[in-house]
Amino acid sequence: MPKTPYRDLESEDILSAHLSGLQHSVNKMEEVLNMQTRSVTGHPLKPVNDQEDAGMRYRIYEGSIRNWLEDPAPVIYRNGLKLDPAAYTISPAHGVILFDEPQHANDEFTADFTCIDARSLVLEASQGIHLPLQQAGLLTHLREGTPSLVSASNVLVNENTLDLFPLMIRQRTVITEAGVRLGKYTTADILVRVALYQDTGGAYPGELLAESPEIAYHGTEGDEPHEWKFVELNLTLEPGLYWLARFNDAASQWDGLDAESAMVYASEVQDNLSLVHYGGLRTTDRLYSDGFPAVFPEGVQPFMRSVYASPFLRKA
Repeated sequence: MPKTPYRDLESEDILSAHLSGLQHSVNKMEEVLNMQTRSVTGHPLKPVNDQEDAGMRYRIYEGSIRNWLEDPAPVIYRNGLKLDPAAYTISPAHGVILFDEPQHANDEFTADFTCIDARSLVLEASQGIHLPLQQAGLLTHLREGTPSLVSASNVLVNENTLDLFPLMIRQRTVITEAGVRLGKYTTADILVRVALYQDTGGAYPGELLAESPEIAYHGTEGDEPHEWKFVELNLTLEPGLYWLARFNDAASQWDGLDAESAMVYASEVQDNLSLVHYGGLRTTDRLYSDGFPAVFPEGVQPFMRSVYASPFLRKA
């Protein structure tokens, strides 16, 4: 395992180059981990007043929380009043304020800022990889390796049907487009959207992450059967479990994947010891015109089919 070649520093060796190297290493780790941030208000700043030079006392103030961001810019207050940034020099990364002149010992200083939090989007997203894909009363099965990619044609889906399919991302992936392929030719106009949901950490969809623009098939204009249509959907996915959703307004037939190629969400042992494999979740309790819910409702049961009207994502 490669490691940065640090060595113990003697007091006379503490140079800016050493500190810069440490900062660069920290930045690389933050980039890889995709750290989250949080907002802090009214954070107290304490004076540094133990210097031998009395002229430097009560000029430096620091917080107990470090790693502030530059954007949005931190706001500093003295006795509750906002200060002009021209009155001080700030080092956001270190959570330190340097005033041009010594401040009164009885003055109280606070800061509002956004800082790096001890939470990683990568680690939180990747929890889904290590969790068993299991709900109460369900056994689970996850196909490993490369599926056979057996396709399905003309999968009938009723109007106002919202289907979600599990999507496992094993490495950082850049998505550029979302798409569907209408199956059998229709004379009716059909509207459909594709969306992506975060997993809750319990193998169930949670918050809406992104949704595509509307995709329209116009039967009266002679769209061809089995015609692909893609729309722009730009986002970067960290490793973890996601839910790929399709929502259509009218009864229609779609091309997708055979159950043999679909990721198995969960399996259940029946009373006769036969095994049922579930490929996703389905709800018909919502109108297409209402759009995707911002948070997927609880209690939606898994569904099983021999073929699935799967939407698709295109990666860079």
